[in-house]
Amino acid sequence: MFVIVIVRHCGDFDRGRNDLGQLGNGSREHSEKLRFTTGFRHRIIQVSAGSQHVVALTREGNVIAWGGNRKGQLGDGQFTSSCEAKVIVQLRHRPVVGIA
Repeated sequence: MFVIVIVRHCGDFDRGRNDLGQLGNGSREHSEKLRFTTGFRHRIIQVSAGSQHVVALTREGNVIAWGGNRKGQLGDGQFTSSCEAKVIVQLRHRPVVGIA
């Protein structure tokens, strides 16, 4: 289990399992306490989480994803987990208005 809280203009708070990069903070270290992560370069307006991955919509209209990808959950055409947010290239320049 993991938790991510997005904070406007600042970064995010995260905690929990991170063996597949679920926290999106560039590492695979688990976090027992809620910790603040700065330097997140995407301005997120909507987020949706699965059991081992996260998908988010940015203010610029990009869809980004990170975490477990064993079954292609990240939508990047690969099956490799990512501990950093990746822009889903196939959705660039598409009018994405929401995610669930």
